[in-house]
This record gives sequence, structure tokens and C-alpha cells, in this order.
Amino acid sequence: MMHFIHTNIRMCLFLVSFLFISNEYRSQINDTLTFLEFREFVLTNHPVYRQALLQKAKGESTIQSARGNFDPKIEAGIQQKYFRDQDYYNLNSASLKIPTQSPIELKAGFDKNSGAYFNPENKTPNEGLLIAGASMPLLQGLIMDERRAALRQAQAFYGYSLAQQKIIVNNLLLSAYNQYWAWAAAFERVRISESIYTISRDRFRAVRERASFGDLAVIDTLEAFTQQQQRFQIFQEMRIGEIKERLLLSSFIWNSDTSENVGVILNESIAPEPYSELTEGYSELLLQKMNLINDIETTNPLLAQYEWKFKSLSIEEKLKKEKLKPKVNINYNFLSESISENANTNFSMNNYKWGLDFSFPILLRQGRGDLKLTRIKILETELELQQKTQDVTNKVRLLFETADILINQLTIARSNQKNYETLLFGERDKFFSGESSLFMVNQREQQFAESQFKVVDIQYKSQITANELSFQLGIIE
Repeated sequence: MMHFIHTNIRMCLFLVSFLFISNEYRSQINDTLTFLEFREFVLTNHPVYRQALLQKAKGESTIQSARGNFDPKIEAGIQQKYFRDQDYYNLNSASLKIPTQSPIELKAGFDKNSGAYFNPENKTPNEGLLIAGASMPLLQGLIMDERRAALRQAQAFYGYSLAQQKIIVNNLLLSAYNQYWAWAAAFERVRISESIYTISRDRFRAVRERASFGDLAVIDTLEAFTQQQQRFQIFQEMRIGEIKERLLLSSFIWNSDTSENVGVILNESIAPEPYSELTEGYSELLLQKMNLINDIETTNPLLAQYEWKFKSLSIEEKLKKEKLKPKVNINYNFLSESISENANTNFSMNNYKWGLDFSFPILLRQGRGDLKLTRIKILETELELQQKTQDVTNKVRLLFETADILINQLTIARSNQKNYETLLFGERDKFFSGESSLFMVNQREQQFAESQFKVVDIQYKSQITANELSFQLGIIE
């Protein structure tokens, strides 16, 4: 009777060991790094993100530099010659040139020349000569010139730099998000492998005790021990995988509490948040599928940057067309005596200085060659955009299809997990009633564990697919 009672007690302990899910690894967890917290780290302190923000500053600096071509310019000059006590000449000039964003350039100046020997055309009144006028091209440069082309191309480059900034940020986010869920998957695999290892370890202890009382064959002890060792190896392999993914994730986490940006290493006390369901967010994307695909040239920053490339090339083409026109530049200046006690400043149509410049290369080989090269660049860019648009569109279609399949696979995998769990509990009941063997229980446990791993793998693939889909659509945030 006492032997029967002892056997039943050991059987109860054996059953408890089967149902026990180990919390040894989880007990070390003190905090959770949520996905949103991780995202905040990346978008605040990561060097690549901060580097991306410099793209906008680079574009602004380019515009500022191009606007410098329209800065007013002060020019002044003095020429004097004194030889053998003779003042040959004393030439003094100062001017202010004001380029405008039109073809016209304004000019104001002052000349005062004196001496015994200088060119008569440089003669000025004793008080000096005031000049106020303008110059402008009549043909080449009337519609577009280098100054205006440089400014408009700088503005196009600013738009391009913003697209480039988004590309850098999106690439960073894709890598960071994928790595977070890779860590979450590795963490979940550790939890599952620890659980099945703990069960095999407690079973071995129970089987060993029962075998010592003669309730089980000694060979069952060897089988239980072998199973424990095998599952311990799997657990250790999963631990290595989790450590690797956690350290890779650490490369995305930076702390700028100090004066320097410092990388942070996650320790084992930090856990990821559980997987979120893909279906809700994916359903919203699916409803807008065709609109998202049709708008992909504007939403995907890799494709959107071509808009700014075309703008820059269009400006370049317009400038090259201008080079095919003759150069005809006219300047006109009003003249007046300088302000003095005896002279009044009075610009008159009768006092003026004007000039006209003309030049034209007869064969226009350089101009025609430059224009042809620019048009080839435009054609190359158009063909490149067509190819990249097709590639991205096909990727998006594939990702939509893949997401559909993965959602269905996840449903099946979870159903299989529940079925294998039911089979496991059924096999355990049969084992305790003497209708099954330890080998069959181990097999059912292995099938149940594999079904759990399968769910984790599909969850991970689903999340990676969702990240890639958002990335290709240009809406990853």
C-alpha cells in the first residue's frame, strides 16, 4: 500500500514537471524595450539619422551659394603715375553693380580723373562724374543665363537633397525595424527552447527516481537523459542566436545624455515587446493597394528624386539652347556731374554713354554638342526611371502577394500549434494510463515545439514583409 502511495505521488510530480513552463530565463527580465521606444532612440541619437539631417542643410547651403551670384558688388580702382615732378595722371573710379534675377544688371559709379597726360575719353569734370545705368542681353542670356540657371539648379538640388535625406532615413529605419523583430524572434525561440529543455530536465529527474523504485525500466532513464542533453544543446544554440541579434540591435541604440554620442549595449535583463498582428495595418494598405502603386513615383523617395533630376536637366537644356543664340549685349549709362557747391546732379538724356557687343560662332559646334549631350542625359534618366519604377512596382506587387500568403500561413501554423498541443496532452494521458511510451511523448513534445518555432518564423517573416512593403511604398515611419 505504501509503495502504491509513493508511486502515485511520484506520478503527480511527474505530471507537474510536464505542465511546468520554465521562467528561469524570463525571471532575469527587469524591463521591456518597446518598439516605439526603440524607434525613438533611432530617430533621436543615431549618427546616420543625424547625418541624414545634414542633407537639408547641404541643400540650403547650395541655394545660399547660388544666390551669391546676385549679391551687389562694389568695385574700386586707383591708378596714378608721377614721374620727374610731373603728375602724369590720377585715375579714380568706384562702382556698384547690382545683378537682378532678370536679365538686367544695374550699375552706379563715380569717376574722377586728373593729370597732364591721359586718354581724353577718360576726362571728367573737376568734381567728378556720376554714372547710373544698366546692361542687358538682347538674345543669348535673355531667357536664361548662368546666374539664374545656377540658382534654379540649386533649388532643384534642395528638393533632391530632401529626397536623399528621406532615402537615408528610410534605409536606416528598415534595417533598424528588421533587426528589432529579428531580436524579438530570437528571444521567443529562446523562451520556447528553454521551456522544452526544462520539461526534459524535470522528466529525467522524475524518470530516474521512478527507475530507482523499479517503476520504469533503466533504459527509460537513458532515453530521458539523452533527450535532456539534446534539448539543452538546442537551448544553448538559441541563446547564442539571441545574443547575436541583441548585439546587432545595440548598434542602432545611442545615448546622447553626455556631451558625446555613446553607443548602448543591451543586456540580458531587457526584453522586446510581443509581436503585433500584421493583419490590421495590412488591411488598410490592401484597401489602398492600387492607389499606392499608382502614386509610387511620388511616395517612394528613390523614384521621387528623379523629379528633381529632371528639373535640373531641364534648366541645363534651356541654358544650352541659349548658347545657340548670338551674343548681343547692350549697356546704357546716364552721366552727370558730381554733387558740389557749384554743380547740381542732373541726369539728362543728352548726357549718356552706351555700347553694344556682338559675337556669334559660325559653326556652333560646341553649342550643338553640349545641347545634344544634355538631351542624352535626359533620355538616360528617363530610361533609368522607367526601369526603377518597374522594379519597385513589381517588388510591391510581390510583397502584397507574399503578405497575403504569410497571413494564411500564420493562421494554419497557429491551428497546427493548437492541434499538436492537444495531441501532446492526449499522449501524456495515454502515457500515465500505461497505453503509451516515453518515446511517443517525446515525439509529441518535439512536434509541439516545432509548431511553436514555425509560428515564430512566420510572424518574423510577416513583420519583415510589412517593413519592406512600407519601405518600397515610401511610407515607413
